[in-house]
Amino acid sequence: ADMPQLTFEAMTDAALNLGCTGLMWFTDKNGRKQRTTIWKHAQARQWPQMCNRLTDFVNAGGKRSPGLVNRRNDFKAWCLLGLSTPS
Repeated sequence: ADMPQLTFEAMTDAALNLGCTGLMWFTDKNGRKQRTTIWKHAQARQWPQMCNRLTDFVNAGGKRSPGLVNRRNDFKAWCLLGLSTPS
């Protein structure tokens, strides 16, 4: 199924905020580039699981940011709302 509009909007905001590369890749503890879980869920069209991973991105400068925690929780709710709202 195509991504619902509100879900698309939430993910577009995440891409603009984090950058496409930030949503797609992370560096593991061994210094290797790995695909993010949110990217894997998006590719598999697993929208609820994808939305739930938005809260993975809450660090700024290597530290947890309360402002980002709030923002990601808001956008997770927006993303999930798209799954319960007819397009």
